[in-house]
Amino acid sequence: MTDFSDWIRVEIKRRGWSQATLAERAGFSRSSVTAVLTTGRRKPGMKFFFGIATAFEMPLADVVVIWEKAGQRESGEAGE
Repeated sequence: MTDFSDWIRVEIKRRGWSQATLAERAGFSRSSVTAVLTTGRRKPGMKFFFGIATAFEMPLADVVVIWEKAGQRESGEAGE
């Protein structure tokens, strides 16, 4: 897994979902999910994190930590 989008793709596949299923469970349009996961046109914010946490039935804090760690890997920063 190289970034946050990859983590989401892995989770979608692990659950046997499509991007449309994730979008429905997260309360987003499919185009919103695609914009974050595929095109990179949209940087996810707290609303997106909350939707992902809801869809994956996990704590919001865990999703934010995964995002932060992915950002550190992408920018080459060391983790604490």
